[in-house]
Amino acid sequence: MIQELTFEGIPAAVVELHKKVDNLSGRLSVFFEAKEAQEEKLLSASEACKLFIPAISRLTLIRWTKADYLKEHRIGGRVYYRQSEVIEGAKHLGKYKKGGSKL
Repeated sequence: MIQELTFEGIPAAVVELHKKVDNLSGRLSVFFEAKEAQEEKLLSASEACKLFIPAISRLTLIRWTKADYLKEHRIGGRVYYRQSEVIEGAKHLGKYKKGGSKL
């Protein structure tokens, strides 16, 4: 596929190279957007409590975890909750809703 490049062919080769770079750039941006969407935000227990309106206590968070409404994730001896799982797990609780926290 490699063709010999002549002086007269440089403008066409530059245009072709520019098209390929644009195509690659578009593909990479789609890839990185998908990767960012996959990376889930992990919340500490206190951040998870503040996600609700009204805010819940840590004891409530522990009870909900033991009742399998929420799933905890342990990393290095610390407990974290996935933001999407906290929101999904609380949907069945009528008096709570996703809060306007800065998370």
